Amino acid sequence: GHPTLLALEADADGAETRARAARRDAWPDVTLGVGRREFEEGGIDADGGLIAIGVEVPLFDRNQGAARAADHESRALRAQASLARSRLQAQAREALRLLEARRAAVLELKRGSAGAHDSLPAIAEAAYDAGEIDVMALIDAHRTELAVANEITALARAARTAYIQLQYLSNI
Repeated sequence: GHPTLLALEADADGAETRARAARRDAWPDVTLGVGRREFEEGGIDADGGLIAIGVEVPLFDRNQGAARAADHESRALRAQASLARSRLQAQAREALRLLEARRAAVLELKRGSAGAHDSLPAIAEAAYDAGEIDVMALIDAHRTELAVANEITALARAARTAYIQLQYLSNI
């Protein structure tokens, strides 16, 4: 159902139809002529109507070249469609693996930071209130928490992007 594949397969079907039409083109071309003819030579004077019929007899060329060319075009388009299908399937497999890896990374990062998420700033604030650390250490604790949250968000976004790409490619 992918648009690229549908286009290539439609082109291949058209080439097959052209090949069948070229093989059926067995009727010779017929030419019909009507006119007037006058003849004057050595005292003979004649005139009259003329009807001419011409028929092509295909002795050597029976339109085999056009049929073969259309057959080859059809095969080439089928090969291109097969190659495109293989590429899209490989891209879909790659997107699936990427999605699984990114999803696992997000879950692992969330699991690892779940306990530290609430405790690091709270511990730093308690230590600051007790006078054990200075303002810079408190700010570093909050920056660390923010960095972890930003990394989780970035990985979740990358996983979502991989999921969308997988959905797009799954129409193969």
